[in-house]
Amino acid sequence: MTMRVQLSVAEHVAILTLNRPEVYNALDLPTAKELVDQLMTIRADPTVHSIILMGAGGTFFLLRLIGLARAMEIAAFDEPIMAQQALLWWLITGVVPDSSVLDEALAMANSLCRKWLHSFGWIKSTQHWKERQRGRDAGITR
Repeated sequence: MTMRVQLSVAEHVAILTLNRPEVYNALDLPTAKELVDQLMTIRADPTVHSIILMGAGGTFFLLRLIGLARAMEIAAFDEPIMAQQALLWWLITGVVPDSSVLDEALAMANSLCRKWLHSFGWIKSTQHWKERQRGRDAGITR
């Protein structure tokens, strides 16, 4: 059986590849389960500091918060979104030639690995604190 989510590790970077190009690497329940399983494998590996998530076949689809108006426009027109348009809409943060996508992603991930890892943890804990405060302000408790 073909793995829906393939995992490889290079230096301190895990590369997860969704392997469903026939459906633009969209997530379904079995793929999501494999993705979670692979993420748990990565979590148990103390040598991995960054993760690259990519799609096989040059296509990749994941939900992203883009706002209701933009989501409705995308759904209504049902047209491919070219890289330059995606950049203008902030769906992506950069455009590189197809032949250098993985090299660019690895360079970014390795750069993140060299940064002080505790700063990412601090940022995450600050965000969680803000969310708890909002819940308390609204009278929500866990």
